[in-house]
Amino acid sequence: MCEFCGKAFTRSGLLKQHIDGVHQGLRKRYCEICDQGFSPDDDLQKHIDSVHGGLQMLTCVICSKTFRHKRSLKRHTERSHNRLRKRYCELCNQGFSQADDLKKHVNLVHGGIQVLTCVICGKTFRHKRSLKRHTERSHNRTFCFAYCFILVDLHQGCF
Repeated sequence: MCEFCGKAFTRSGLLKQHIDGVHQGLRKRYCEICDQGFSPDDDLQKHIDSVHGGLQMLTCVICSKTFRHKRSLKRHTERSHNRLRKRYCELCNQGFSQADDLKKHVNLVHGGIQVLTCVICGKTFRHKRSLKRHTERSHNRTFCFAYCFILVDLHQGCF
Protein backbone atom coordinates (compact mmCIF):
# COMPACT_ATOMS: atom_id res chain seq x y z
CA MET A 1 0.00 0.00 0.00
CA CYS A 2 1.33 3.43 -0.92
CA GLU A 3 2.33 5.33 2.23
CA PHE A 4 1.55 8.66 0.54
CA CYS A 5 -1.90 8.16 -1.02
CA GLY A 6 -3.10 4.78 0.30
CA LYS A 7 -3.42 3.13 -3.14
CA ALA A 8 -3.03 -0.66 -2.93
CA PHE A 9 -0.84 -2.78 -5.22
CA THR A 10 -0.55 -6.54 -5.59
CA ARG A 11 3.20 -6.50 -6.33
CA SER A 12 5.98 -4.53 -4.70
CA GLY A 13 7.47 -3.64 -8.10
CA LEU A 14 4.26 -1.88 -9.11
CA LEU A 15 4.21 0.00 -5.80
CA LYS A 16 7.80 1.15 -6.37
CA GLN A 17 6.94 2.27 -9.91
CA HIS A 18 3.92 4.18 -8.59
CA ILE A 19 5.91 5.96 -5.88
CA ASP A 20 8.75 6.82 -8.28
CA GLY A 21 6.34 8.16 -10.91
CA VAL A 22 3.60 9.83 -8.88
CA HIS A 23 5.26 10.81 -5.63
CA GLN A 24 8.78 11.50 -6.88
CA GLY A 25 10.74 13.36 -4.24
CA LEU A 26 8.38 12.35 -1.46
CA ARG A 27 10.18 9.16 -0.44
CA LYS A 28 10.82 8.70 3.21
CA ARG A 29 14.31 8.92 4.58
CA TYR A 30 15.18 6.66 7.49
CA CYS A 31 17.26 7.27 10.58
CA GLU A 32 20.17 4.81 10.40
CA ILE A 33 20.28 4.58 14.18
CA CYS A 34 16.64 3.71 14.98
CA ASP A 35 15.08 3.13 11.51
CA GLN A 36 12.34 5.76 12.09
CA GLY A 37 11.04 7.10 8.77
CA PHE A 38 10.77 10.77 7.81
CA SER A 39 9.12 12.45 4.84
CA PRO A 40 11.21 15.06 3.02
CA ASP A 41 9.40 17.85 4.90
CA ASP A 42 10.45 16.41 8.26
CA ASP A 43 13.93 17.19 9.44
CA LEU A 44 15.86 13.97 9.86
CA GLN A 45 18.87 15.87 11.21
CA LYS A 46 16.75 17.51 13.95
CA HIS A 47 15.57 14.03 14.96
CA ILE A 48 19.16 12.75 15.13
CA ASP A 49 20.28 15.76 17.16
CA SER A 50 17.38 15.70 19.63
CA VAL A 51 16.83 11.95 20.03
CA HIS A 52 20.29 10.56 19.48
CA GLY A 53 22.43 13.47 20.68
CA GLY A 54 23.77 14.48 17.29
CA LEU A 55 25.57 12.34 14.78
CA GLN A 56 26.04 9.07 16.56
CA MET A 57 28.80 6.76 15.44
CA LEU A 58 28.14 3.02 15.28
CA THR A 59 30.85 0.86 16.83
CA CYS A 60 31.97 -2.60 15.76
CA VAL A 61 31.66 -4.85 18.82
CA ILE A 62 34.61 -6.96 17.65
CA CYS A 63 37.32 -4.38 16.87
CA SER A 64 35.78 -1.06 18.10
CA LYS A 65 36.13 0.63 14.69
CA THR A 66 33.41 3.29 14.25
CA PHE A 67 31.09 4.00 11.31
CA ARG A 68 28.53 6.67 10.45
CA HIS A 69 26.15 4.32 8.66
CA LYS A 70 24.62 0.97 9.57
CA ARG A 71 25.30 -0.40 6.09
CA SER A 72 29.00 0.49 6.42
CA LEU A 73 29.25 -1.33 9.74
CA LYS A 74 27.50 -4.38 8.26
CA ARG A 75 29.82 -4.43 5.24
CA HIS A 76 32.86 -4.09 7.52
CA THR A 77 31.71 -6.95 9.75
CA GLU A 78 31.07 -9.25 6.79
CA ARG A 79 34.42 -8.49 5.15
CA SER A 80 36.68 -8.21 8.19
CA HIS A 81 35.23 -10.58 10.75
CA ASN A 82 33.50 -13.24 8.66
CA ARG A 83 36.50 -15.49 9.26
CA LEU A 84 35.05 -16.10 12.72
CA ARG A 85 32.46 -18.31 11.01
CA LYS A 86 34.88 -20.44 8.99
CA ARG A 87 33.95 -23.51 7.03
CA TYR A 88 36.57 -26.26 6.97
CA CYS A 89 37.54 -28.69 4.25
CA GLU A 90 36.78 -32.19 5.50
CA LEU A 91 39.82 -33.58 3.68
CA CYS A 92 42.64 -31.25 4.71
CA ASN A 93 41.03 -29.05 7.41
CA GLN A 94 41.87 -25.78 5.59
CA GLY A 95 39.49 -22.99 6.67
CA PHE A 96 37.50 -20.64 4.45
CA SER A 97 35.27 -17.68 5.33
CA GLN A 98 33.01 -18.12 2.29
CA ALA A 99 31.19 -21.31 1.26
CA ASP A 100 32.01 -20.62 -2.40
CA ASP A 101 35.72 -20.46 -1.59
CA LEU A 102 35.50 -23.87 0.09
CA LYS A 103 33.75 -25.33 -2.98
CA LYS A 104 36.44 -23.88 -5.28
CA HIS A 105 39.14 -25.32 -3.04
CA VAL A 106 37.58 -28.80 -3.08
CA ASN A 107 37.26 -28.68 -6.87
CA LEU A 108 40.80 -27.42 -7.49
CA VAL A 109 42.80 -29.19 -4.80
CA HIS A 110 40.85 -32.39 -4.27
CA GLY A 111 39.44 -32.96 -7.76
CA GLY A 112 35.93 -31.92 -6.83
CA ILE A 113 35.03 -35.13 -5.04
CA GLN A 114 35.33 -35.50 -1.30
CA VAL A 115 35.78 -39.14 -0.40
CA LEU A 116 36.34 -40.22 3.18
CA THR A 117 37.09 -43.90 3.77
CA CYS A 118 36.32 -45.97 6.84
CA VAL A 119 39.68 -47.38 7.99
CA ILE A 120 37.96 -50.46 9.40
CA CYS A 121 35.84 -51.71 6.48
CA GLY A 122 36.80 -49.47 3.54
CA LYS A 123 33.32 -48.03 2.97
CA THR A 124 33.46 -44.51 1.48
CA PHE A 125 31.53 -41.38 2.42
CA ARG A 126 31.24 -37.83 1.11
CA HIS A 127 30.70 -36.17 4.50
CA LYS A 128 32.58 -36.42 7.78
CA ARG A 129 29.32 -36.67 9.72
CA SER A 130 28.28 -39.72 7.65
CA LEU A 131 31.61 -41.47 8.32
CA LYS A 132 31.33 -40.63 12.02
CA ARG A 133 27.78 -42.00 12.21
CA HIS A 134 28.87 -45.15 10.33
CA THR A 135 31.82 -45.88 12.64
CA GLU A 136 29.66 -45.35 15.71
CA ARG A 137 26.80 -47.55 14.49
CA SER A 138 28.68 -50.23 12.58
CA HIS A 139 31.91 -50.55 14.53
CA ASN A 140 31.03 -49.08 17.97
CA ARG A 141 33.92 -46.64 17.56
CA THR A 142 34.27 -42.95 16.82
CA PHE A 143 36.85 -40.54 15.43
CA CYS A 144 38.22 -37.84 17.67
CA PHE A 145 37.72 -35.27 14.87
CA ALA A 146 38.09 -32.18 17.01
CA TYR A 147 41.76 -32.73 17.76
CA CYS A 148 43.55 -35.61 16.10
CA PHE A 149 41.43 -37.82 13.80
CA ILE A 150 42.33 -40.97 15.75
CA LEU A 151 39.97 -43.90 16.10
CA VAL A 152 38.88 -44.66 19.66
CA ASP A 153 36.32 -46.89 21.39
CA LEU A 154 32.96 -45.16 21.57
CA HIS A 155 32.79 -45.81 25.33
CA GLN A 156 36.32 -44.52 25.96
CA GLY A 157 35.88 -41.06 24.40
CA CYS A 158 38.63 -38.79 23.12
CA PHE A 159 40.52 -38.03 26.32
